[in-house]
Amino acid sequence: MPTRTRIRGRWIGIAVTLLVVAPAIAAIVCLAGRRWWPTDDFAIIDLRVRDVFTTNSPLTGLYSRPGWNHPGPIMFWLMAPLSWVTGHAPWATRIGGAVMQAGALVWLGVATARRSTRLLVAAGVVCSCTYLASNQWLFREPWNLHIPVPFFILFLFLTYFVATGEFGQLIGMSVAATVMVSTHIGYAPLVLAGFVYALAWTAFDARRRHSGPPRWRRTLAISAAVFAVTWIAPLVDLVVHWPGNLGKIARYFVGGNHVSVGLRAATHYIADEFRWVPPWLGGTHRLEVFTAHALPASLVWLVIPIGLVTLGAAGAWVSRDRDVVRLVGLATVMLAVGVVAISGADEPRAYTFQWRATVAAFLAVACVSAVGIAIAQRYRSRAAVWRTLGVLVGLTVIAWGSVVMTV
Repeated sequence: MPTRTRIRGRWIGIAVTLLVVAPAIAAIVCLAGRRWWPTDDFAIIDLRVRDVFTTNSPLTGLYSRPGWNHPGPIMFWLMAPLSWVTGHAPWATRIGGAVMQAGALVWLGVATARRSTRLLVAAGVVCSCTYLASNQWLFREPWNLHIPVPFFILFLFLTYFVATGEFGQLIGMSVAATVMVSTHIGYAPLVLAGFVYALAWTAFDARRRHSGPPRWRRTLAISAAVFAVTWIAPLVDLVVHWPGNLGKIARYFVGGNHVSVGLRAATHYIADEFRWVPPWLGGTHRLEVFTAHALPASLVWLVIPIGLVTLGAAGAWVSRDRDVVRLVGLATVMLAVGVVAISGADEPRAYTFQWRATVAAFLAVACVSAVGIAIAQRYRSRAAVWRTLGVLVGLTVIAWGSVVMTV
């Protein structure tokens, strides 16, 4: 018979998952069956979704301004069944993205709940902060910039799981990574960093134990199969239309002949996520009036993430918890790689790196969690009180973001 703690954890898991998924469900319910006339990128997306079950099935992703398409058509493939069932109704394409996002959020809830209530609440808070930094169009527009956001949050936590010994989660990482990178190339540096981080810790643990993770060959084989299946279309395009779309992307970024934001400016854009009352805590985005480009902030604001990392490192040192160390390390790596990812953009269009709010929130949650765990260990007699307080604060933040995004 389940203990009282397990029953409480189960109900918290259900509540957090429902709150996190509520905005996507609300978008699906409100928009299903409603007339919609797609224009601009949405018209192209709707046409490509209709092409999936034809001889003109897309081999690449959505067209991008520099003259190439985003790497893969996985977004079109996953949205196509609902469109086909409804007779290619435009509204089906409109909610197709929300259906994908809801799936990623449910996956996140289930995966973190199986690990611990603390991680479940942490994931919910990161989602909620991301919602506060976004608007309702996140779930109401089937755009290649909106759809990957929940998958990115899922990817962060799956990366943490692999880095802390759950090697089987590499399969999930592969799925989430494919959706993100094939849908928008801007996630590639973050995904690459996540795999390097997770596999580096896995190799470290294997060397220390003198044995690999359980069923590691099977996990690697399935992960490779995921990439083989999901990237076969871009590879076919590479062969048929040599050098193909992937060749154009490689030439664009590796050649370095395009104007880019640069590392110095990218640092200022990251700093903007830590100014007083940032967007992920209910603040507003600062945009240029006529171009809607992101506005840089003073590097003085970097004192906040530096302080957070310092506190997180101190908490990890006090608790001597391996998992806490790796969580804070992952958040720090993602912040640093985020600067590199922004630096490669051709223009500082805020929507092209809207994931920066997620990175900032993930850093804050990781570091605050590390401090909280250290305090709970230091004052063991009041550990239950600290845990309860943390859960209540987390649920409040989660409800806040869910309500703002849903209403």
